[in-house]
Amino acid sequence: INVAGQTGGQLFRLQEDGATKFQINENGNVGIGTTSPNDALEVAGNSATTHRIRINNANASGSETLAFVQGTTFKSWVEYNNSNGNFDIWQYTNNNLRFGTNNTERLVIDSSGVVSITNESSDGLIIERTGTTTGKYRFGIGGTNLLTIRDVAQSATRMAIDSTGN
Repeated sequence: INVAGQTGGQLFRLQEDGATKFQINENGNVGIGTTSPNDALEVAGNSATTHRIRINNANASGSETLAFVQGTTFKSWVEYNNSNGNFDIWQYTNNNLRFGTNNTERLVIDSSGVVSITNESSDGLIIERTGTTTGKYRFGIGGTNLLTIRDVAQSATRMAIDSTGN
């Protein structure tokens, strides 16, 4: 065990056979599996198997929660409830809940509950019934402000509504 006053910026370090398992740096950052944590908590590994952070509550009536708090105010959380099986992603404040891929916002649930899906390609929103070649429909904006519903399997437009409602 290395303690305060050691070289290299670490305040506290646990090692096994020369490999650092846990470290607290002088700046308060905690590293598990790393000697140079870049955030308040960094868990590092190099494994071909799944690398997880586990939150475990064995009580059947309890919940496992990852909470985001500013001071004493809960802002959002991710939670699994053992008693009813619900998995919640919760935005506690009056703000948007956003989802993204490829560093781009794709879906937003705004504070009033309105869902917005952003898709800059021509594909639009695709609803698909899996396990079959039929049952794949594309909802999108086509032509000159046409709202369309296309049957993907049949390559056919099943409905189109223009800007006048026809």
